[in-house]
Amino acid sequence: MEASGGSSSGNQTDRANKTLELERKDDRISDLPDALIQLILSFLPSTKQAIQTGILSKRWKNQWTYLRVLIFDCSDVDHGDNYDPIEISCPKLEELCLRVSGYADVTFANLPYETIKSVLSGSSLLCSLELRNFLYDELVIASYSLKKLVLGENDGSSGCSIVISCPNLEELNMYGLDIDYLKLMELPFLVCATLDFKYYPEVYDENTAKQILEQLQQLEHVKELNIGSRFFKTLIDLEVESLSSPLLNCKCLAVDGTNFDEHLRGIVCVIRSVPMLEKLVIKLRLSQCQMTADVPDLNKHWNSDVTGFNCFVPQLKTVEIIGLSDGDSQCRLFLHFVEFLLKNAIALEKMVLVLKDGSTDLVDKVSQKLLSIPKCSRHAIVELLCSN
Repeated sequence: MEASGGSSSGNQTDRANKTLELERKDDRISDLPDALIQLILSFLPSTKQAIQTGILSKRWKNQWTYLRVLIFDCSDVDHGDNYDPIEISCPKLEELCLRVSGYADVTFANLPYETIKSVLSGSSLLCSLELRNFLYDELVIASYSLKKLVLGENDGSSGCSIVISCPNLEELNMYGLDIDYLKLMELPFLVCATLDFKYYPEVYDENTAKQILEQLQQLEHVKELNIGSRFFKTLIDLEVESLSSPLLNCKCLAVDGTNFDEHLRGIVCVIRSVPMLEKLVIKLRLSQCQMTADVPDLNKHWNSDVTGFNCFVPQLKTVEIIGLSDGDSQCRLFLHFVEFLLKNAIALEKMVLVLKDGSTDLVDKVSQKLLSIPKCSRHAIVELLCSN
């Protein structure tokens, strides 16, 4: 009986050893080549999920750092997560996105600042970079490969010195930056730009106006320019009217978050500074100003010699004005501006007016006015739309 018992115990041990050996042989996930592991990780929905695959095997632990696209988003992060310090393999990185809401969020994966700086200094394949709410004292972005750059800054990072020198950059989007600390250099291929800098009306002076014009000189090749409400206010407050030289090649201009009660003359001034303009988009915000007693003579303002352009932009083909609402005090100036465009835009092909929550009375008022306006361009079509 003892011999039988000993034999049974030995058989169980042998079976256990064989099972363990088979499991080791079947652990094919650890034997996958690095390139295949990285390909698998690239199909995951988020960088966070790619990081979490490190629990599968030691070989998988830092494989995500060699991905070509990394997106760090604080909204996708459990701040209880604790990852070992890592280094990104810069030579393979093509796209890096860092969206945070404070200093703590930057370090959710123990991503060292030196690693970020090494990426910013220029990875050979880096073509897209997005940094939002970053907290640096200085930021130098110098890259020959970068084609798209998005920078968004929070109030806590005011005073950050930013230098951008990207000879092959094609798209630049900047939100909430301090233009006094910004220096743009070597952007000969930039074709699309969005600008919405911080607004400090109490500190603006002639030096600020000079600084803005110097930065706009770097936008001379831009064909599509989007101006945010804060930067547009800055241009109006500083009476920066001599913009014709920097914006000679702009064909599409969008102004966001403005209103005719406060900025009508400024809108005309900016349009006049873009002589090659083909498309104009104006997104209105609700105005609660008192009704303006006097309607300005836009023709007189247009023909002033501030820029040297004494005729309406001859290539303007498309106009979109979006957002006029019921009870909006700027309705009269809105119609006055529309009339000015229809009477002067000789190449106009299409005008789209979008009323926000428009009542029957507002629609009727605008419609009747449009029917009474003579059009300079016989090819012009006017569409009146209502949005909810």
